Amino acid sequence: MLYNRNDRFIGRSLELLGEFSPGEGRFFQTTIKPGDTVIEVGAQMGAHTVGMAKAVGPEGRVHAFEPQRIMFQLLCANLALNGLLNTFAWNMAADEQPGTLFVPELDYEKSENFGGVALHRDNGVGQEVPAVALDRFMAKKGLGKAGLSFIKIDVEGMELPVLKGAAGLIAAQRPMIYFENDRRDKSEALLRWMLEAGYKLFWHVTPYFKKENYYGLKEDPFAVGEGQTIISANVLAVPSEKPVSGLDSIQIHDPTNWWSQEG
Repeated sequence: MLYNRNDRFIGRSLELLGEFSPGEGRFFQTTIKPGDTVIEVGAQMGAHTVGMAKAVGPEGRVHAFEPQRIMFQLLCANLALNGLLNTFAWNMAADEQPGTLFVPELDYEKSENFGGVALHRDNGVGQEVPAVALDRFMAKKGLGKAGLSFIKIDVEGMELPVLKGAAGLIAAQRPMIYFENDRRDKSEALLRWMLEAGYKLFWHVTPYFKKENYYGLKEDPFAVGEGQTIISANVLAVPSEKPVSGLDSIQIHDPTNWWSQEG
């Protein structure tokens, strides 16, 4: 894969480990099935997009949204390098309503967490990018009534607006949804909305580093203390009508629930 060596987390992980957030990647590859249709909002450079596109196979489809121009170019390059013809890449954001968002000015030749860039609505500073409501946009692409299996969202605090913009798709097609939830100040509203939409919720908290990594690196490059490492905090949402077993210990019943008492 192509990556930016100045990227502190995704790029560094790909460079040193040969993978990024492997717990997430393995979950996607075992959950997503051949022939599925997947929406990924916040695809970044495609670290997970490539695996999901391989999982759905030639009969499936992935729609990957990435608003950062440079990250989008890397995403497209990685899709091409892997010969993936089943993926549609969109250089745009998703929001509750169609409109415009702004990507902050970034220097991609300096060290930065390019996967952790939050977009702005109204300040007019930075690169202007179109924002779509997934309901309307995907209806135009023929996905308004059937076929959607899985949605992945990683948008640095904008998860709830993205979900609200996809409310019709979610109600009609009942896909599984996997979304980042690492901001405690936004968590309660996000979890409440999903519970009210008729979903069972489960924490999925995974470390960036595992000793069984692709390159076999034994020392954790993301260690933040004795026995501690950087984690990725996400939630898996499963339609309430679908049976789930063996996940009682991580199920979320109360929207005020948080994965860590210290967080």
